[in-house]
Amino acid sequence: MALGAGAFAWRWCGGSGDAPDVDVRGIRTIAAENALPGTADWAIERPALLGEIAGYCGQVSVQRGESADLYVSTAKEDGPYEADVFRMGWYGGAGARLVRQIRDVRGENQGRWTPERGTEDCRSCQVDPDTLLLESNWKRSLRIEIADDWVSGVYLVRLRETESSTAAYAIFIVRDDDSPAPTIVQCSTNTWQAYNGWGDASLYGSFGADRNYVGKTRRAYRVSYDRPYDVTLQGGRNYGAGEFLTWEYNFIRWAESQGFPMTYTTNVDVSLRGDLLQRYKLFVSIGHDEYWTREQRDAVEFARDAGVNLAF
Repeated sequence: MALGAGAFAWRWCGGSGDAPDVDVRGIRTIAAENALPGTADWAIERPALLGEIAGYCGQVSVQRGESADLYVSTAKEDGPYEADVFRMGWYGGAGARLVRQIRDVRGENQGRWTPERGTEDCRSCQVDPDTLLLESNWKRSLRIEIADDWVSGVYLVRLRETESSTAAYAIFIVRDDDSPAPTIVQCSTNTWQAYNGWGDASLYGSFGADRNYVGKTRRAYRVSYDRPYDVTLQGGRNYGAGEFLTWEYNFIRWAESQGFPMTYTTNVDVSLRGDLLQRYKLFVSIGHDEYWTREQRDAVEFARDAGVNLAF
């Protein structure tokens, strides 16, 4: 059965009650997590619009207790940078909580991209001329160990090049595949990549040699997660966070402010591990969720037929 928005909100609000501090395994609940002190200073004030720094995570999502690989490039060889890792939520209105600080890292110029100049110095970049697929193939720069007490959610890594004080985000999701929460919330990471123009081409258009953008008639037919999200093209304040801050973040702030018991996933995970959906009572697709694989759709339909509620 698919619930409409009204029934969806009523059911959650009616069940929020007095949530315990931890779940049956001793892991903090969403309510307990958001009761922790938040960090208001998570936003980027000076985005790296000239490619001073950029990065991406090697995994779209990681399980609690695993590690996330971070691939970073600085325009200046050996340029210093730092990384702050934030879990995004409500936190009394602060909007995030700082969970890790990494300082005094020396950067490597692995390449950069801007709409005005295109791809520069990316010796490892590979482009398929038939599909305009670009893969960065950067070397790993950092490995972030995911502590077992990190609650499932969306995590932003703010990469700041310290000499210019410019910054860009990288983003990943922490999963909890054994979560007892009744609701699983899916981030639309495939659509983030579909609109990602880093390296000149998205599924909607591309930049030619003259640096003019050509929509529709010249576009990529394949895109890769092996590249940063563009800092300049996706609008607003995303600055390398895909479309998360435009779409998903508003829902997450609200839902976590209510203490709703949830766990998080992505398009990729539903496609690869779709059988896990059947353990939940409610599957929620949030954001600008356009791009699904056949395996993902089959998994959601199987879950629906097994009695899992769906909300979009």
